Amino acid sequence: MTHFAIHHKARCVVAVDGDTSRDTFLVGTAVAAGVRESPPYPAAPSNDVQLVQFKPDEGEVECLRIYEHTAGEVWGLAACPQDRRLFASVHTAPPAHKIPAAAGGPEPVAG
Repeated sequence: MTHFAIHHKARCVVAVDGDTSRDTFLVGTAVAAGVRESPPYPAAPSNDVQLVQFKPDEGEVECLRIYEHTAGEVWGLAACPQDRRLFASVHTAPPAHKIPAAAGGPEPVAG
């Protein structure tokens, strides 16, 4: 028996409609920066998107592939309905660091 576990919080799960030969899903994790350094997973990488397959005859879920998602927390996923190899993610972006105008940098941008 194969066991499958996602070791971090997952915000979204979507079916891969383009894969008509098996029951596959994408699962995206949403762990804030700095959280992964704490136990029990001190060496865990950044957020990820996992491609998993549900096997109804065995009642099991198997992880087929893990894609590292360094852009931030995964807030949404969309699988391409025509091509099972393609997906898009909506994610948080790290805040941009700006040099203050008082320090000789550009003027602050509104917004």
